[in-house]
Amino acid sequence: MLEGSAEGIKYEEFIGLLHSGLRQTQVIVNHIEQMQNSYGAKKRNFAAEKQLTDDVYDAILRFEALFLSANKNNFFLVAQCTMTH
Repeated sequence: MLEGSAEGIKYEEFIGLLHSGLRQTQVIVNHIEQMQNSYGAKKRNFAAEKQLTDDVYDAILRFEALFLSANKNNFFLVAQCTMTH
């Protein structure tokens, strides 16, 4: 995505310049993709992290319940929750 702004330039000229910049940018992107295909390493597979333990999951649920039930003084509830656990 290209963005730009200018003052004192005709709209048609400005749009033409944006299109020119887009074409030149596409040339650069195409070269980068060619280099990736020629020289780049294969992407590694992503391994998901271990699942949460029941204790951690329960703590998250308790924290969420405190946070959702909070009113304008939710700062004190969050501080209270972190101090007790």
